[in-house]
Order: sequence, then structure tokens, then C-alpha cells
Amino acid sequence: MGASQALDVLRSRQRNWKTMEYETHERLPLVGTLSNSALCRGVFARALPSAATLLHSWYLRRYDRLDIVNLFSETRLVPSWGLRSPFPFREFTMDPGQDLVVFVRLHLTNFQIALCAMTLGAFHPEAPVPTFDFVSQHQVPIVHIQILGSLLAVMDSSSNRLTFGQSTVETLSIINWKTGKFIFKRYWPAMDRISFRLISESHFLLLSCPLDHTSFKRIPSIQIFSISNAQHPIRTYLLPVPSANYIIRTVGIHSALTSTYSPDSKFPQASLPFMLPGHPQILVFSLSLQARHHPFDPPKHFTFVCLRDFFIKSIQNAPSTDIVEWDTWGPRNTRFFGQGLPLHQRRNMHGYRLALPHMIMDFNSVDMARDLAHHARKLDKYRDTDSEEDDAEESDDSEGSCDYSAIVDQYSVILGGLNHEFDQNIVSGLPYRLIEVPGGNHSLVLADDNLIAVNFTGHQDFHTDALQMYVM
Repeated sequence: MGASQALDVLRSRQRNWKTMEYETHERLPLVGTLSNSALCRGVFARALPSAATLLHSWYLRRYDRLDIVNLFSETRLVPSWGLRSPFPFREFTMDPGQDLVVFVRLHLTNFQIALCAMTLGAFHPEAPVPTFDFVSQHQVPIVHIQILGSLLAVMDSSSNRLTFGQSTVETLSIINWKTGKFIFKRYWPAMDRISFRLISESHFLLLSCPLDHTSFKRIPSIQIFSISNAQHPIRTYLLPVPSANYIIRTVGIHSALTSTYSPDSKFPQASLPFMLPGHPQILVFSLSLQARHHPFDPPKHFTFVCLRDFFIKSIQNAPSTDIVEWDTWGPRNTRFFGQGLPLHQRRNMHGYRLALPHMIMDFNSVDMARDLAHHARKLDKYRDTDSEEDDAEESDDSEGSCDYSAIVDQYSVILGGLNHEFDQNIVSGLPYRLIEVPGGNHSLVLADDNLIAVNFTGHQDFHTDALQMYVM
């Protein structure tokens, strides 16, 4: 395909996303739950419970196999297969580009991680150490794992009494799984409410609420760390401070699963005439606040979105200060929502897009700027109706129609003060495109550059009816 044809395809797909023009690809019937499943670059995997724990509560349930489906396989030779794990597992994640699936096995006082090949089920041939054992003093360890290239990050939320007496700590370990060596391990007090996310093979973000020893308040912040020197952050970005009547209960950083492709990848990228980003382009941060004097009231949830590129540029540019106040960086570079957004185990994030049940938010600033500039040129042409050349250009709408009215670029305000959740008003203005999705879909997820609707026949955690796949 030539360059001009590839550009036409790119423009067509961008236009189809804005106008929700798509073709039905396939309907995949499903039975059971989606509560422990993963979707990455068009590959869908679902954990199936072992017979011995089938009737147990979710926190006691264990899984022993995966159902894997290549949703948009063009050859259809091997569209789906089963994969049995080396041991009963509680959690898993995957990287189809590296043919890698990671299983987590929980015990009373420790947990184990196994690195396996998605296509074979055996231990991964590139992993010299296919299993890692971790010590944990928590009855039911809460383990978060992330793969990015050669890195495997493991967060253990547990009571570790081996080093810190009775204090509760959270442990972040980063391993080079292709060499089998630990790069570093670090502990944080659990009261700091830790969440992490790798943003490159050299840096990671930490969202936490450390105690400020001057004001004696827990001030949430985002810190950038270098993996090669993780003792001190490169830079700290402060977040809005909760009011005196609220405390932060939980925090989280969410992004789409990453997949690292190479020429010999078992799962090639979608056959598109352009490259899809290998890293997630948006990061979604969540804060849960609890009323200090009403501990049994439901918590208040807040979500904000920031571009990964903002933090990457911060690393590349020499910082003028180590600590950046919220009013300096936040209003222009984030979009705050006074509600929790359904994140569905990151299945509804891909690239710059975040899919909600009936709409999609697209944070691609370059595409929005292009559409606004195109609209401005058209307005200029309408003002000069005597120019035949402009009339000819107007008829050549090579950039395609665009729904510029769906672009939200006004600043929004979440009220603050003593009677609200935060000390001060939160102003944020990161632009995004709001695209309404027709139909009665219960949930939307994203796979590569395509859309999937999830239909339920009952409660969404228990009775999944089908995945309806659409090609843009």
C-alpha cells in the first residue's frame, strides 16, 4: 500500500471513530463472568475457575486455565484455544506481543509468579528464571503486576513484619524477566496509599499520600522515579488537598495493558497501514475520599486523566524545581471528574481513548487541533464567497467531516471548601472529544483500533451474554 492510500485509510478510520460508523465483525457468545479477564491488542483472555473452588466466594476462588481468543484474527486458523496454568492462580496479566502470560499464585504467607508462553502453556523460553517466590505476611496478599518490555513490576500490599516489625508496608519490586534479576525492591508505609505505573523501561510513576510534617496532613502527589535510582523522586507533582472533613481512603493509577512487538511476534499487530502506539497514551488516576466523622457512609470517588507524554517530557526537560504545585501544572494538563469512572480492569482503555458505557472520550490533542484548524479554515472560506479558488478548495474536503462540536475544551470546576471534599476549587481543562455511542450497550471495551460492546443478560459480574465486535 502506497503512502497516499495509507493516509486515506488513516483518515477514514479517524472519521469513523468520530461519527461511529463501523461494520459488525463477529458476535462471540460467552457464558459466565468477565471479572477476571484481560484484553490487549485484540487478544482476549478469560480465567476459568478450578472445579474445587467453583462455588467459593470470589476472594477464595482459584483459577487453573485460560480461554484465549484472537478477536480480530484475519486467518481464523487458530482463533481461540485453552491454556492450562502450571498451578492454581488468583491473578494474571499478559503481553501478546511477547507471547507472555504471568500467573500469580497466592499462599497464606507468600505468593509465587510464573512466566509462561501464551501459545504453548509451558514456561516462557526467554525467561531464564520462570518462577519467582515472594514472602508476604498478609493472610490474603493483594498483588498488582505490570509488564512493560523486559520489565515486570510487582506490588505487594501486605503486612511485612520481617523488616518493619508490626508496621504495615507495601513493597514494589521490579524485575528484568529476560535476565531473571531483581533491579530493585523498595518499601513504603501502607498509610501512604501507594499505587504505581511503569511509563517506560526506565521510569515509573508513584501516586501516594505521604504525611506532610508541617501541616500534618496527607497530601496526595504524583512522583516520577528513575528505575536505576529509585531512592528519591526526580520530580513531585502535588495534587489537590482534601478538606479537613475528609480523608483519602484509596488511590489508583490505571492504564491500558502494554504489548511489545517484534518482527517474530506470535501475535502480529492489526493489519493497519499505520503503527499503533506501543505504550498507553493516557493515564487515569482515581481518588476515593471518606468523610472523617462518618466512616460508614459511602466514599466519594474522583477521577482525573493526564497524558503520559506530559510526564515523559518532564523527564526529558531539566526541572526548574523538584516539587510542582497543583496550580502550576494541574489545571492545564489534567481533566478532573467528580465521579468514579468504570475502568473494567483496563479493558476500556486504548491509545488516547477511554470508553464508557454509552460514550467514548478521546484525548488525542493533535487530532482535535487538526479538526479545529480545519473548521477555522472553512469559516474563513465562507466569509470570502467571491474567491473561486476558495470555493474549489471547499469542495475538496479531503480531511473529511469532523464533529468539532463534540470537543470539550472549556475549563471545568469541582467546588471546594470546608463543606466539600477538597480544600479549594479544582479547575481542570485538558481537552477531550466526547463521542456518543448509539445502542443499548451495557459496557464498551477497546481492542487495537476497534470497538467491542459487552452485552449482559443478568448482573454484569455473573451473566455475560456476548462480545459484539465492530471494525471501524
